[in-house]
Amino acid sequence: MPNEGYQTAPAAGVKGFEQTIDYQRFSLQPLPHLKAWIGGFVALGVAARCLRFLICAPLWPDEAFLAASYLDHGYLQMLTEPLSYHQVAPPGYLWIQLTIVKLFGFHEYSLRILSLIAGIASLFVFRRLAAQLTDGAAYLFCVAVFSVAYPAIRYSTEAKPYGIDLFVGLGLAALYVEWTLRGQTRRWTWLLAAACGLSLWFSLPAVFVAGGLSLAVGYNLFQHRKKELLIPYLGLNLLLVGSFVGLQVALRTMTSADLEGMRSCWEQAFPPLDNSLQTVTWFVAALTGDVTPFPIGSVRGGSSATVACCLIAVLCLRSNRRMDLAILFLAPLGLNLIAAALRRYPFGGGVRFTLYSGGGICLLAGLGAACIAAWLTQRFTSRKVVLTAMVALILLGSGSILRDFLRPYKAQDILRARSFAQWFWFNKAFDAELVCLKADWELDFSPFTFEGGESSLYVCNRRIYSARHRTGDPPDLTRISATRPLRCALFRDERWTFNQPAFDKWLQSMQDEYALVAHEQYPFPVFYRDKDYKHTCFVDLYEFVPKAQAKAGRKVRTAFNRRSIQ
Repeated sequence: MPNEGYQTAPAAGVKGFEQTIDYQRFSLQPLPHLKAWIGGFVALGVAARCLRFLICAPLWPDEAFLAASYLDHGYLQMLTEPLSYHQVAPPGYLWIQLTIVKLFGFHEYSLRILSLIAGIASLFVFRRLAAQLTDGAAYLFCVAVFSVAYPAIRYSTEAKPYGIDLFVGLGLAALYVEWTLRGQTRRWTWLLAAACGLSLWFSLPAVFVAGGLSLAVGYNLFQHRKKELLIPYLGLNLLLVGSFVGLQVALRTMTSADLEGMRSCWEQAFPPLDNSLQTVTWFVAALTGDVTPFPIGSVRGGSSATVACCLIAVLCLRSNRRMDLAILFLAPLGLNLIAAALRRYPFGGGVRFTLYSGGGICLLAGLGAACIAAWLTQRFTSRKVVLTAMVALILLGSGSILRDFLRPYKAQDILRARSFAQWFWFNKAFDAELVCLKADWELDFSPFTFEGGESSLYVCNRRIYSARHRTGDPPDLTRISATRPLRCALFRDERWTFNQPAFDKWLQSMQDEYALVAHEQYPFPVFYRDKDYKHTCFVDLYEFVPKAQAKAGRKVRTAFNRRSIQ
């Protein structure tokens, strides 16, 4: 017998219920020193997140789009004015980020520290959640899957609210489990209501998680005939609806002008309702693609194994009469699907949009994987099955760390943009007065340039790597001389119309007082995934000296240096 010599144990135990999960009555022997294995995977997860944070990867446009708002928006403006680059984010998250930037400055670390804290906290919240719901090998599988899940690692170190979405989703699930374990009291029901209402102000997709929690609570109350909790349950739903409506009112300035633009970007993440067969095909592709890539996955069915494990876990929960947990973890995706059908929020289109469900998916995937491992014990020893699975997950987590260390950037364009900013804003200001026409003099000859694209990197990197812009000091034109020229930087994107007459008028007005002695241009070709050419951006630098100090009879020189930043 494969398990001869080992004491048998249930395939995956769910503590505190009428019976333990024993999928098809197979047995599974967990590894010795279970607590050490659990602690090791948590440590691996913490290490992966901290290393990714410490290598300080360059900001990429999705981060810079939102980060640019911290440069020119105050707390009230976050609610009363549209964010830069057509962004939408929950007010609570924006206010915390703005406070961090004001306290610690604007740089890659300060922009990402909140996500890192949430990412590490999520590890410990998930471990507690898994410990309350499972034991033995299932507990180990769940924690291991979550610790090395690449989406959870990646978005724990990005200056976007996706990591907060994961943390909030886990927090609400943990509160629900506490509610069930503490006897489903009125006090805990009202606590759930308050948490659901508050969570929406820190995470936009928390409305799906809170809606799933409400359905799970309703199912639980119906199963146990808890009539005394109907009023608190009604209060939970009223508070949830009221908070959602209030949030929509608060966000109206962000979404009113940009909703159609967002819908256009998310077109592939909305179901094609005009054709039933295409709708089903689209749903299966999304579900087995970038909706559930935990611990890893990809489009075109790359996450099918995760979906299969989740389905097995649902069967296990059903056998335990714990369908409320299945509702808690899967109903948010169902509500998300409804929102996608209404063209209000994408279903797929990137795991970041469904990261709020990552905790539940990892728990179900770990539980299902434990059941599959139990089935494999018909041919192999229990310990060998579990050990093989754990080694594979360790290699996956270690590979994630190695990948981030060897390539700490998303694309070479982004790395070039930061490297250029580090060189440009230091060297060109070393012996001159360096001015950004957009930031310092509010001169904008192509307004659409600063509404999207790589200009966000230019704006954020300028603030990080320009000493004067970092301190907020204005340019000192009294220091300009023949030996300390005035240099004016202009960012352009060839995709957008440039107001050449207005620019020529400005340039001519400058030459009333200054002599133009040099013009340098730095092109930045932009590629899709470092392969397919998309377009080119430029940074033009115009150098002036006072006419009164120019050498007599000296011919004004225009030096055109075309340099490609490699």
